[in-house]
Amino acid sequence: MSVEVTGEQPGPGYFFLDSDEYSLSIGTELDVAAYFTDESGLTSLVTKETVFTVDDPNIVSLDEAGNIRGISPGITYITAAYNGLTYRASVWVVRPYQAL
Repeated sequence: MSVEVTGEQPGPGYFFLDSDEYSLSIGTELDVAAYFTDESGLTSLVTKETVFTVDDPNIVSLDEAGNIRGISPGITYITAAYNGLTYRASVWVVRPYQAL
């Protein structure tokens, strides 16, 4: 069996997001940052090269730049993929605070 690898591979290292869980209110936005740390310990921001997906688009919208927008209350997960590596984080959306 032969295997052909195309494109630049990151090599050994660790891919991660800036948080394991995110929380926001309906109608608010926040941005996600993705990082890759190589085996020498050098950490690079790789958000622009990362592909983001969301499990439940009824709870949050997520664009290709990693910007999350709360749509309805609930919990869902986002997955970030970078050069064959993935990272998963939870997203909690709550109703905005309203004073009584």
